[in-house]
Amino acid sequence: MNSNSKDEIKLVIVGDGCVGKSYLLITYITNFYPNFYSATSFDILRTNVEHNGKSVKLTIYDTGGCEEYDRLRPLCYKEVDIVIMCFSIDKPHTLENIKTKWLPEIRHYCSDIPIVLVGCKLDLRNNQWTIQSLKTERCSPPSTFNEGRAMSFEIGAIRYFECSALDRTNLTELFDEIIFIVQNPKKPNQNKVCPCNIL
Repeated sequence: MNSNSKDEIKLVIVGDGCVGKSYLLITYITNFYPNFYSATSFDILRTNVEHNGKSVKLTIYDTGGCEEYDRLRPLCYKEVDIVIMCFSIDKPHTLENIKTKWLPEIRHYCSDIPIVLVGCKLDLRNNQWTIQSLKTERCSPPSTFNEGRAMSFEIGAIRYFECSALDRTNLTELFDEIIFIVQNPKKPNQNKVCPCNIL
């Protein structure tokens, strides 16, 4: 792990396109859910947050998940402290891609960096329109909590969270835990699942 000062943390967020990465970040930083966001190869977001009474500077690399960005994305991995891997709960194939695409890429460029697995769009898991649309398209139903947790164990993620940018569920808890992991690399138990995820 990169030995940045404890008050400056660099993290990168990865995952398939349109899983909710940028909405998660923008909503957390601005306290505002954007009506529209245009994907780019990667954006650099910076914010200062209070953690245990101290100011912590977060530098966040928001990466594009589309194939055309595959050559540019590795530029974000240098000296990163922690990786957030995202999938969309309403798109089960994006959870499978965590194992088949994103884990190999991250371990190639960031072999010993801790991973936090995040299921985005938690608000859509029990959304009847979403469930019916998946049935109509003969797709698998939304990913369950246990499926996400099982994937976190399989890939060796240090934490598993489920979030909703739309209603801000678990956003603050996610980033508080990310800061804790980086500042206390030997203390957290591996594969911990935050109790607040059991909804």
